[in-house]
Amino acid sequence: MSKDQPKQDLRPPKWADRFLSFYCNPDVLEQIQGDVHELFYWRAEEKGATYAKRTFIWDVLRFFRWRNIRRKKPAYYHLNTIDMLKNYFKIGWRSLLKQKGTSFLNVFGLACAVACCLVAYLFIEGVWFKGKYHENKDELFLLTNTVEEETGFQRHGAVSAPLAQRIAQDVPDVKQTVRINIENPVINHKNESFRERTLFVDPQFMDMFTYTMEAGYSGALNEPHQVILTASVARKFFGDIHPIGQDLEILINGKPKQFVVGGVMEDLPSTAIFNFGVLVNNENMYVDYANSSLQEQWERGAWVFVQSEKDANHAKQQEALSRVLAKQQEIFPDDHYIDLQMEPLNTLVKNARSIEGGPVNYGSVAPQILLSAIAIFMLTLAIFNYINIAIVMATKRVKEIGVRKVIGGRKGQLVFQFLSENLIVCFMALLLGGLLASALFLPWFNNLASKNLEIDLLRNGNIWLFFAGLLVFVTVASGIYPSLYIASFKPVAIFTGKFKIGSKNRLTSALLTFQFVLAIITIVAGIAFVQTNNDNETRDWGYNQEAKFLVNVPEEADYLQLRDAFASHPNVVDMAGSRHMIGQGLNERKARYLEEDITVDVLMGAANYPDLMGLRLKEGRLFDPNLNTDPEQSIVVNQTFLDRLDLDFPVKNPVVLDSMEYTVIGVVEDFHVHFFTFSMDPLVIRASKDSAFNYLNLKLVAGSEAEMKEEVKEIWHETVANGLYAGMLQSDVFDDYFDDLNGVRNLLLFTSVLAIMLSAMGLFGLVSLNINARMKDFSIRKIMGAGLGELAKIIFKRYLILWLIAGTIGAALGSWAISGLLNSVFAFHSGVGPVTIITALLLLLLVIILTISSQVIKVKKDNPADTLKSE
Repeated sequence: MSKDQPKQDLRPPKWADRFLSFYCNPDVLEQIQGDVHELFYWRAEEKGATYAKRTFIWDVLRFFRWRNIRRKKPAYYHLNTIDMLKNYFKIGWRSLLKQKGTSFLNVFGLACAVACCLVAYLFIEGVWFKGKYHENKDELFLLTNTVEEETGFQRHGAVSAPLAQRIAQDVPDVKQTVRINIENPVINHKNESFRERTLFVDPQFMDMFTYTMEAGYSGALNEPHQVILTASVARKFFGDIHPIGQDLEILINGKPKQFVVGGVMEDLPSTAIFNFGVLVNNENMYVDYANSSLQEQWERGAWVFVQSEKDANHAKQQEALSRVLAKQQEIFPDDHYIDLQMEPLNTLVKNARSIEGGPVNYGSVAPQILLSAIAIFMLTLAIFNYINIAIVMATKRVKEIGVRKVIGGRKGQLVFQFLSENLIVCFMALLLGGLLASALFLPWFNNLASKNLEIDLLRNGNIWLFFAGLLVFVTVASGIYPSLYIASFKPVAIFTGKFKIGSKNRLTSALLTFQFVLAIITIVAGIAFVQTNNDNETRDWGYNQEAKFLVNVPEEADYLQLRDAFASHPNVVDMAGSRHMIGQGLNERKARYLEEDITVDVLMGAANYPDLMGLRLKEGRLFDPNLNTDPEQSIVVNQTFLDRLDLDFPVKNPVVLDSMEYTVIGVVEDFHVHFFTFSMDPLVIRASKDSAFNYLNLKLVAGSEAEMKEEVKEIWHETVANGLYAGMLQSDVFDDYFDDLNGVRNLLLFTSVLAIMLSAMGLFGLVSLNINARMKDFSIRKIMGAGLGELAKIIFKRYLILWLIAGTIGAALGSWAISGLLNSVFAFHSGVGPVTIITALLLLLLVIILTISSQVIKVKKDNPADTLKSE
């Protein structure tokens, strides 16, 4: 190095200097590093840069001695750390007890958000973690096949049933296979009929999958005449009677067969792969299997599950599957499988969308998004609310913070202390949130969504991970800003009285404004759904649905018997058969007028059916029961049919339906053949002269509906030998839809109330902060003669501005978002109008006024002498 080269242009080797900092004890690092740096620069000036760098490396290595190496903290340090943590928790607990009101607001707000998160997590877990509780899950595989279709290659979850036996014999490392068929047969018990989701399985099903028995034994399926029920189905059939040994009659392939209950298992968890209430031995399904031809046997489909050995060679198994596949291709040369695959149980949910007809359906994303959005929404509000209130609570601890800083407390220590205290609040919120979810949120949601979600801490290990992750996230997210904010207080400003806390904190104002925006959106959603549901409940259905009763006809021979049975009843005014039911189960067909094709709904019934249902004729005529030509040549259409084809009545040319030409003899007003979530579609009504009807529709004497419910059921059971009774009033056909939408409405109303409550809590905290910071100012104003109105105006002004800002943003976002939601759910709805927006804004304003008024009263009651005596 030349004498003129600046000293600062030369530096010791970075890696050597960093190595010294890494290994050296912090207590001697400054001294050693200073010495080697001084030697480095001296050598550089005397002997050159190369020599100085080489000897610097040697010095770093030379000081690598035991006494200089960084070591773990001594035991007493760890003991001090534990004692420090205990002290932090003790201080935090005492602080919570001193401020019980604000502490409760923090804990309760976070607990509500935690409960919402638990419901959302358990619902999503039930979709994406199916089958994870089975002990053999790593050994289980679903056998799938791939076929070539018009749209390309398609993978299917059901295969030829004989493949189960072939695989057990010809594929290596296979423990066992199980065939599974799913049906919804009618089950009879003591003149009561039920339709239950039933699995027909091989007996080894109970060994392959993990289920917990409540009564009986898991091997009951080894006896073909025994069945296993879930606990809820057993209670539905037998009530309080012990179910083991009880008789049941199940209609299999149209024939009744007697069974005995051999076992009762616990109700299925939400993560169950199969949804069923009854298990039956497969021999009852394949009763004629041995007498069938080889091709008929291979035409029977089933889900086939394979259990492999733990150390199975899957490459060899796949090679053996190719040989098994050859047998199926030999039997069906023109309609054969392209390949066979073993889909692991662990990836069955992930790949469910690509497997058609598998045991796991691809879960609808919409409910997951809705629940996740609500959970995130509530958690965000609760965290914002906590941040505001945490800053309020800190105003009463500024002197404590000042003292800690004066005696040497560092900022990092203060942050750690307040995060430790925050951990107590979040842990309490987690416990309370779990209790709220178990006692209130989950039962309500299960009833709403027909689910079986539960918090199972003993058998569900994933929920512990969820609790831990949620605790860490909430603790840090809600506590990091208040901790940093509090730790930044200056002791000099605190003790000289110059420190003004939070009077104009922009972040807390922004958080509160955001809370107001979210509250407005949820209020708009709740009001809009209430209005839409009310409108739909009073909506004109387009026909006369009152005093109409329909009963199902199980077999063609039952129709005439039922018609004769009801003919003489005094409360039955008229009757008409129908193949379809207005409100459910219409057929969709292709129709053609001239060269234009159109998709239509087809409603078929007796000639007097349109008149019995009170359809409103606009033009032309309805069917004439005395004209034999109407069933073969005539149709009636709705107004949408004409509008879609841009036609006027009379229609000049015939309409082609099912390769037959029909003349349009009449036009009826549009009526709701589907629920109000669906738009009006083109409809064709046909008359049928035969008795192959699925329903018998009864027109009753007005006012006799209630008493006829039981009478119709008794007459039906006396007339029909076997079958499931499904009678109902025509006015009740949309009840399930109304129940679902009322559930969504209640969910949104609950979210609105919770959002308002959390916003009010955040507002309470921010107002308290502002008032505490300006209490001396208010006292001086009171001494100078300021009245309650003037003080209230000062306090209200800032928050009214925040309300106006939030109202502008929330009204725009709420109108856009909720209108889109309504359009996606309903074909007919009330929309989001000015009344909805104004109502939401006024409701939030009322909450703001009530919340702030409670603090204005505090200012009014305050004695200026007590506030100013320290001055």
